[in-house]
Amino acid sequence: MIPAIFIPLTTLPLNNNGKLDRNALPKPDNNRPQIQQKYQPPAPGIATTIANTWTQILGIHNIGANDNFFELGGDSILTIQVVSTLAKHGITITPRNIFEHQTINELTTIATHNTNTPTPTPTPQNNTPLVELTDEELAGLLRPDSNRGTP
Repeated sequence: MIPAIFIPLTTLPLNNNGKLDRNALPKPDNNRPQIQQKYQPPAPGIATTIANTWTQILGIHNIGANDNFFELGGDSILTIQVVSTLAKHGITITPRNIFEHQTINELTTIATHNTNTPTPTPTPQNNTPLVELTDEELAGLLRPDSNRGTP
């Protein structure tokens, strides 16, 4: 993997033991890294939602519509977070979609948007109310019983 951001230093900060002092290293800013694509703002709607999601997950501001997810520092694990976050906004894509369509403009062509995204509520299948068990009751259920036979 290649880092998305490089910060040139004249010297590396060292601690008293002569080891690299990671806490003294400068923090990268959250601005858009220098990449080949010229900045183009995302269109309103799905593109803006995808850009906001990338900003939240990648921690980079001013993400453009033609910026490549992986050039911005994205990876396979982050694609799963993007897919999950977008699903909460009613936008359906898969991690594979992000690998095949790596920019916001490309993703908007294949993403589906469901405006009626109901929040699923768990319901018992047989309408039996759920009960909370105490630790003792649970231990009693898990304890082998000579009448029931041993598992």
